Amino acid sequence: MSDSELYGDNDEFDSIYANEDIEHLINVGELLKTKSLDELLKNDQWRTQEIDSKINWYHGKISRESSESLLKEGLAKLGTVDGLFLVRDSTSSPSDFVLTVTSSAKIYHFVIKEAYSGHYQIDDGVIIQGLEKLISYYESDANGLVTRLHQFCGGEPPPYQARLEGATNILHRAVLEGNPDLVGKILNHPLCPNVNSKNQLGTTALHDCCRYGFEAVAQLLIEHNADVHVKDKQGLTPLQRACAANQSDMIPILIKKGKANAQTRSPKTGWVAMHDAAMRGNKECIQALLEFHTPKMPRAEDGSTPLDLASRYGRYDCIQLLSPQNSVTALTKKADWFHPDLDRKDYKDCLVHFIDDGPYFESLESLIEHYSRQADGLSTKLLVSVSTNTIRPDLPPRPADDIIDDDLYALAEDSRGTANPPPLPASHPPSSKTVQQKQAEPLQKLESLEDCKKIRSKDIVLGNEIGQGEFGAVRKGQLKTKDGPLSKKKTTVAIKTFHKDVENSGALQSIKREAGLMHMLNHTCIVQLIGICEEPFMLVEEFVPLGSMLDYLQDHEKSIPVKPTLYLWAAQIASGMQYLESKKVVHRDLAARNILVESTKQVKISDFGLSRAYAEESNYYKASKGGRWPVKWYAPECVNYGKFTHATDVWSYGVTLWEMFTYGEQPYGDLKGIEVIQLIDSGKRLDKPEKCPEIVYQKMKACWEKDPHLRPTFNDLHNHFEEDPEYSCTRDVMKRNKKSVK
Repeated sequence: MSDSELYGDNDEFDSIYANEDIEHLINVGELLKTKSLDELLKNDQWRTQEIDSKINWYHGKISRESSESLLKEGLAKLGTVDGLFLVRDSTSSPSDFVLTVTSSAKIYHFVIKEAYSGHYQIDDGVIIQGLEKLISYYESDANGLVTRLHQFCGGEPPPYQARLEGATNILHRAVLEGNPDLVGKILNHPLCPNVNSKNQLGTTALHDCCRYGFEAVAQLLIEHNADVHVKDKQGLTPLQRACAANQSDMIPILIKKGKANAQTRSPKTGWVAMHDAAMRGNKECIQALLEFHTPKMPRAEDGSTPLDLASRYGRYDCIQLLSPQNSVTALTKKADWFHPDLDRKDYKDCLVHFIDDGPYFESLESLIEHYSRQADGLSTKLLVSVSTNTIRPDLPPRPADDIIDDDLYALAEDSRGTANPPPLPASHPPSSKTVQQKQAEPLQKLESLEDCKKIRSKDIVLGNEIGQGEFGAVRKGQLKTKDGPLSKKKTTVAIKTFHKDVENSGALQSIKREAGLMHMLNHTCIVQLIGICEEPFMLVEEFVPLGSMLDYLQDHEKSIPVKPTLYLWAAQIASGMQYLESKKVVHRDLAARNILVESTKQVKISDFGLSRAYAEESNYYKASKGGRWPVKWYAPECVNYGKFTHATDVWSYGVTLWEMFTYGEQPYGDLKGIEVIQLIDSGKRLDKPEKCPEIVYQKMKACWEKDPHLRPTFNDLHNHFEEDPEYSCTRDVMKRNKKSVK
């Protein structure tokens, strides 16, 4: 990759404008001597519409049914046409889209995922920058789609954020003249182009202002809602463009007036504005950024800091500014918020401090000050500290995308307990025993493997790998046996194998807990443990041939009808969970990925790695440490208090239903775990899937009641999907299932 590709060569602007005859572009002021602004803008609007008419396939937030209706209407007018298409917004993620296309008189839907900032992909196909470029790619050839995109249903051009480039309009040209009076007239005119539209170079008017240092024009653009966060063709924000071009006076305008985020990264390098300034030796820009308390040591994708770049390219003035010795005294005091005995004590002795992949800081005080000024990836700015002397509302922990470490919330639980402890979601009053004492007896019983069938390693023939687990691989294999639960001489099985270091890591206890739990379960809707092999340690389970329900839904959407298949699966999962409830087992990880498909008439609950049992007196299990949590499937009381009950499994069941009726879409799209928590706390829930009947969606929403006592039980859910007249198609199969349950 060349320097210009890596760093975003600013000379590209001048060279291309020169090729386009820059005098022809920068002449709006001259044109106004002979033509009115109305006339210029009308002609400009017509020209832009003519250019954009080739990409008017975007239809915004229409439903799946509406998109199919439009295509059917088009087919009625045009006859059977392969490749008639449109693009609409995804209902599950604000950054994704859906391509709807016809082939052989059938309609297909393909999710267009934003692989990373401004780059899009269909399924496992090529990743292309710019939504319009992706569509153009499939217009030239099918490239793995059901057909080549041939003709579109007329709509409007795609959103400016998703586009790579656009038409150079009058506003773009006027900005290049640097005349604020001229730009102001255009911005206040009713026919003013979209202030955030991109030109043929893939830059917005604000990007160009920042490149050339037109400060007064930039202020006008921001006042007229110019987006300071939008990225140009090189993946750079206006602030990054200003720092690359050494336009230091633009920085206060962008940060103070436009609320620009100095920590926004380039998708190509992971650089932030400080990297761009340091690499080019733009000392004044570094000084301006530091005045706004911008971290000196953000990390790029390869771990490089601005100091690393300044050293690499010999930017000696910048090295002095970025040196750790030239640090600013933090305004916060460690005594206000540091609790050394609550968490990892080693942190206080570290030379460098950071959160996740955020910037490095020389001290904890500097880290806290930074996150007090801006969220920078956290759920919120740090607002109130918890001192060692005064207990006040605790700060929320920082989760990963959709999983949270148990010990973070255990710590939050400890701090809450000092004030007003939350009510437990248990229906039984607490006894004199502690929670730990209550849990000990059933867990010891479940972890005993004495009753498990022992299988010799020589009776197992290992086959191909069919999946990966947390501690090892899952392989298809053959079991040689003449007796036991299986009567065939050779039987196909699934074999969980484990990494060599599992026993040394202490994970073996968790694995044995799963085995001890599974050997006592016997239900047609639950994966059966056949036995264990002790040397080497392996779990031998029944083989479920069609794999994960999640993968099966995504791969076979067109062949899986709501009636009877999804109705039947919903009933079977409820039946299996009802059985677990009768055995006092909380699953804790119910999701489509953990349901296996034996056939279109039978699914089975799997993966008991997170499951726990509880004593009858407590009616709940309290997590205190270990593991990582699938937050998007968890009820609020799981996340907030570490409490797991059958009511929390019911919440997860509702999310699993949503996955089924969306045919494998990601719950909450690309929202991070903490964002999901905030959405749920605000009272919002997942939207109704397009193919989901209202009766099912109402049951989903009942599963997501905030009060766990208001949620249906699995007995209620099982009866609903078996006895309601809507699901009569499932009744015979479910009756046969009951006969097989012991």
